[in-house]
Amino acid sequence: MAQTITNIVNYVAENFLFIFGIYSIIFFILYHYRSDKKILKAFDKTAISVVIWTGTIWILLKISALIMIIFQAKMDDNTGTFSQNLYWLLDKVWLQILFWIILPHLLRIKFINRYLLPRMIIAFFYAFSFERISQLLIDFHRDYLPSSLQMNIEIWELIPVLLLKTLIFTIIIGVFYYIKRFLYGEEEVV
Repeated sequence: MAQTITNIVNYVAENFLFIFGIYSIIFFILYHYRSDKKILKAFDKTAISVVIWTGTIWILLKISALIMIIFQAKMDDNTGTFSQNLYWLLDKVWLQILFWIILPHLLRIKFINRYLLPRMIIAFFYAFSFERISQLLIDFHRDYLPSSLQMNIEIWELIPVLLLKTLIFTIIIGVFYYIKRFLYGEEEVV
């Protein structure tokens, strides 16, 4: 059960919350060159609301999976090492969890949701934990790279995948936007 929740959490982070950063790039490009900004602003407001709610549900699922893993480890432990390792786990994990609890609600601040760079940083931290970032930095440091390093994915393969995920994200936000527009009327959306 905990593994299923962890898989769902990872899927949502990589295919929805991280894609919010790419959506933000496209939004700011369109917003800069479009003359009618009212519809784009309302659409983006809906996108931010959906990402805030999705991020909140995401962290709740992540915390519940962690609690399930802790209880499963307690049930499986018969040597007493659980209590020794629990302190280490909580010491390493609590700052990351606190950061993830605060992260989606940073988008409520107008300064952050109005500019591209803070939105991209938030999207980056959705997809990468502190541990993953440090692991990437160590892996890509030139002293640790093997001489025969080959990346599994090429940039020309990565761009269409990211654009497709961004299109799916935009369609999902569009559905929420039109449902909100239908329920509240056009003047309430902006």
